[in-house]
Amino acid sequence: MIKVNISATAALLLIFALYLSDSRGATSVHELTIVYTGGLNGELEPCGCAEESDVGGIRRRATVIDQLRQHNENMILISGGGLISSNSWQDKIKAGYIFSAIKMMAYDSVSVQWRDLAFGEGFTQSGNIPWVTSNWAGNGFEKVQSIERGDTVISVFSWLDDDTAPETEPNRLAATVAKSPIAFNQKLLQAKQRGEVTILTTTADISKVEQNISLSHVDILLLPSSNEKYEDPRFVNETLVLNYGTRGMRVGKLTIEIDGGVILNTIQHEVFTLDNSVNDSPHFDSWYEQYNNEARNQYYARLEFNQAESSGVSKFVGASGCAGCHEKEHAIWSNSNHAAAFKVLQLVSKQFDPSCIGCHSVGFEKPGGFIDMSATEHLANVQCESCHGPARDHFSSGGIQATSNSALSSQQICQQCHVGDHSPKFEFENYWPRIAH
Repeated sequence: MIKVNISATAALLLIFALYLSDSRGATSVHELTIVYTGGLNGELEPCGCAEESDVGGIRRRATVIDQLRQHNENMILISGGGLISSNSWQDKIKAGYIFSAIKMMAYDSVSVQWRDLAFGEGFTQSGNIPWVTSNWAGNGFEKVQSIERGDTVISVFSWLDDDTAPETEPNRLAATVAKSPIAFNQKLLQAKQRGEVTILTTTADISKVEQNISLSHVDILLLPSSNEKYEDPRFVNETLVLNYGTRGMRVGKLTIEIDGGVILNTIQHEVFTLDNSVNDSPHFDSWYEQYNNEARNQYYARLEFNQAESSGVSKFVGASGCAGCHEKEHAIWSNSNHAAAFKVLQLVSKQFDPSCIGCHSVGFEKPGGFIDMSATEHLANVQCESCHGPARDHFSSGGIQATSNSALSSQQICQQCHVGDHSPKFEFENYWPRIAH
């Protein structure tokens, strides 16, 4: 009797389960999680000069992405591009390591921005990551990145705005993109007809996007933000618009509910700030060590060039040269954080990074300026001439010849280094009393 009762119960449960399966099979509603970034701007790691600027970094990003994948292995990971910069000789080294980091984090799609082509199309392609630029005239990049998650296909498109092509080598880069959006819009339409979720990334202003691209065929539009903050998702008609920030300081995660390629609802949106509460990923320890070794070797190679360029009498005299006439001011400076600024770099192994050295020494990469601690130790740290300019002529003339920055206000002098990226909370009225002289 007991066996019969169990079998009968099991049969009823099976029938009920089949009924539920049939009723639920009538819809294909399911969730999709999209993790998105963009606008890294060559920031391999955060500046860290101030607590408020200690946000971002490749290694912290890798930690967050690993954690998100552990909770949802089917998430998709995309970038709006803007990975690198080209402001100093070391940026090409950084670019190579950024590209390798993106590959290590297994991005599904990375959009090409003009800045990503700063060292040439071949250099960018050598990164071997899933680039996409849909209006590229050549065959060097994918026109669409198709990502499959179960029965859902997500097609990522990217539009390079020809109006913002770099001015160097006029028309060379701009000529590599198709200006007419007709063929592009056709590709979007075909993707929607196949029931795919379409994502478009671009740096063009949304008004220009609306004029040229059929947003009715775009499910998600990914744009840069005007600052480092991610913005809340918003709908423009039926297109969901996302805005990523700058400098790689945050990671966005969006979970949506879709049915047959149509977004029904946004379930959850989170932004993860990469502050110092996020640990560096141990998977990137050797990657970071290799970068620092290569940066140091390149720095010493550059050092030989700088030494050759710095022959003759330097325009800089160093703080000791100023002390004779400005004894009181020199004493105030000696007890300030400025007087130990280069030691701060040494503590975090950034004494070989040109993006840091410039504001922690005197005249770096200028004729007669700071080279390194062995050759020009007297020009290390933030000194008088960091603010007031080269003082050789002022010194030689007994103070008659003014220094080069004499026409600048005190606030303008401070803002040579205390700018948003490095000192986001800088307010002259609060900072000046610390060094008033």
